[in-house]
Amino acid sequence: MNINNILKVIYFLFFFSFNVLAGEKEDNFINGKSLDCENCKLVGLKLKHMNLRGANLKNADLRTTSFHRSDLFGANFDNANLEDANLNKTILIKASFKNANLTNAMFFEADMKKADLEGAQMNGVRMGKAILNSANLTNVVSNQAFFIEANMPKVNLTGSSFFLTLFDVANLQNAIITEVDASKSSFYLANMRYADLTNSKFVNTDFYKSKLLGANFTNSDFSYARFLRANMRDVLMENTILTNAIKPNGQIHE
Repeated sequence: MNINNILKVIYFLFFFSFNVLAGEKEDNFINGKSLDCENCKLVGLKLKHMNLRGANLKNADLRTTSFHRSDLFGANFDNANLEDANLNKTILIKASFKNANLTNAMFFEADMKKADLEGAQMNGVRMGKAILNSANLTNVVSNQAFFIEANMPKVNLTGSSFFLTLFDVANLQNAIITEVDASKSSFYLANMRYADLTNSKFVNTDFYKSKLLGANFTNSDFSYARFLRANMRDVLMENTILTNAIKPNGQIHE
């Protein structure tokens, strides 16, 4: 046997053993024998109603996978691919999604208190009625997303993009919404009492009937924004741009 054939045999044995081990790791996770599935490929699986508290799914491929109603308290999804995944009604308290791909993922009524989503890609994500108390959504890209009726008090959205995103009827009381671009978005009937909206862009954004009591608009651009029938009592405005914005009484700022 020449050297080339020997190398081919060695390569085949290595490749075969690697895939057997990888498959065994995934099988152990699916069957509840292990919570460690870092770098696993679990595409399109049904992992519903499972106890996966503290699971390690870093760098995992979870596209279209369903975790519906599973307990994922403290799970680690850092750098994982969850595009089109179903996490509706899951427990995700203190879970980590740093730099994860959450494009078009569903989190309807998910409990995500104190979850860390820093740097996540969240375009088209659906978080209707999700619980995001004190969650970290800094530096995320979440354009054309849905946070309708989400409960988000004290959430941190610093440095993020929410272009064409819906926050209708969401609770954003005491939220940190600084250095954000939420242009052409909607905060219809949102509770934004005492929220920090400084150094941000809300161009052509709708705040119809929103509650903005004591919010801070310092150094932000609200050009063409709509505040019709909004409660803007005690709003802090310093170096705030309101060009052609509609006031609560229907008049237009010059």
